[in-house]
Amino acid sequence: MSIIKNQLEILYQEASIGILLVNQKGDIMDGNKYLKNLFGYKDDELNNLNIDSLVEGKINEKLCFLAETKEDSRNEPFEITGIKKDRTRFPIGVTFSRHNINNQKQILLFIHDVSLKMKEKHNIETLYSELEKKIENRTLELEKTLEIVSIIHEKLEFTLARQKVILGNAPIMIVLLDEEGIIQFFNPAATKLTGYTEEEIIYKYSPVIFHDKEDLEKCKEELNEKYNLSITDDWIAIKTKADKNEIRELECRFIKKNKKPVDILLTMTPIFDNKKKVSGYVAAALNIGERKKWESNLMNALDKEKKLGELKSNFISIASHEFRTPLSTILSSAYLTEKYKLTSEQSNREKHLHRIVNATSNLSNILNDFLSVGKIDEGKISLNFSNFNLKETIEGITNDMTSLLKEGQHFEYNHMGTQLVFLDDTLVKNILINLLSNAIKFSPEFSPISIISKSNDSFIKIAVTDKGIGISTKDQEHLMDRFYRASNAINISGTGLGLHIVSKYAERLNGKLAFESQINKGSTFTVLINKKTKKHENNSTY
Repeated sequence: MSIIKNQLEILYQEASIGILLVNQKGDIMDGNKYLKNLFGYKDDELNNLNIDSLVEGKINEKLCFLAETKEDSRNEPFEITGIKKDRTRFPIGVTFSRHNINNQKQILLFIHDVSLKMKEKHNIETLYSELEKKIENRTLELEKTLEIVSIIHEKLEFTLARQKVILGNAPIMIVLLDEEGIIQFFNPAATKLTGYTEEEIIYKYSPVIFHDKEDLEKCKEELNEKYNLSITDDWIAIKTKADKNEIRELECRFIKKNKKPVDILLTMTPIFDNKKKVSGYVAAALNIGERKKWESNLMNALDKEKKLGELKSNFISIASHEFRTPLSTILSSAYLTEKYKLTSEQSNREKHLHRIVNATSNLSNILNDFLSVGKIDEGKISLNFSNFNLKETIEGITNDMTSLLKEGQHFEYNHMGTQLVFLDDTLVKNILINLLSNAIKFSPEFSPISIISKSNDSFIKIAVTDKGIGISTKDQEHLMDRFYRASNAINISGTGLGLHIVSKYAERLNGKLAFESQINKGSTFTVLINKKTKKHENNSTY
């Protein structure tokens, strides 16, 4: 009985979580060492304090309500702001439940710091020595008077009952091992974490049954590298690490009974007897799977935010530069047009009016590119499929764009196969306008721009070939990225959005954008749309 009490006392004091006992009024009756360290109080400084002194808000009202309920009930974990002795505020996680101990209504709270990993540094040898002194003092007191014996016995019974409640309701896995590693105590939280029951584990297995095999092999390798120890036995490896105080807040992985892995934070320390010999081990494990998931989600969110910031910066930089040129052209041509008032100066007026039209068209295209990217990012690209004549549509686009050709440039168009297709004609037009605009922009004067379209029962293909500056192999890897400009196109106006938009439109039509290019020899961009592998619905939104 005494050994169990001692072990329970050790588990209570050495638990890697704050434990607080209050009465139904919220007055603090007791708190373990971790709790006092967490809030910055010394041994006797918690006496006569109320729970509201340790937290921000009136938590005592909730505790009082719980204390008045007729049946035992347990509160779900929640977060609240804790207040240290020096008035420092920090976030804490709280779980509490109601219990009757010796016919007294009391509330048991488990408190841990959720802003940092739990920090515990306990000296087991010193603790055991202090416990021995306490036992000796109590023994002397028992010999003096029967009245003191009765008081001490009552206190011990109360402590035992309290610690049983604590261990049974602790939200972390607590395991007690003998010196051979065989599990002697296995609390309910351990069952919840591992899936094994007390009957399946106690007196039968060591913690090796829970540990991931890769973690164990890594443990052996570390011991060999650090201490030149060649260890083959799994339990000896765990035991050696614990003896060397290297299993303190160790992140590792357990394998549950159902074979599923779970990430945990493990603490394991030896227990010494009065001869300074290891008589067992105490281990505590906390499930940190959700915390790691939150950390991962936070990092992903930060990464997305960073990329969004970069995109915004690129947008502002490119937009301000690209808008300046056509606006300057419009302003200067409008000013000069006003100067040519005579009939004989009509050719000069037409030249500048033509420049205004081209600059306005260029400005409109830039705006459309930015708006298209916004719709793509927001998933608002609608599909409106209809039957239309592909050949006539492409011929209409080339006729409209003839005014944009450089001197000597001309379109060469050839269609093969059926002319009637079932597609979204707006997306097809946007794709072709982008490809033709690039071909005109990056091709020299007096060069042909070839368009080939083909349609059959399986696919629709549209290819645009130019004799322009071409694209290097290095630049081809990033050509579809937003705002990307090839190294040999830096001095040519453009947003770097056109091919990105074309590739996304092609995907929306169940197709893809491919290209072939050589420096100073030209490029061919091909949109291939598969007609069989996917059904499109009218008015669907991307």
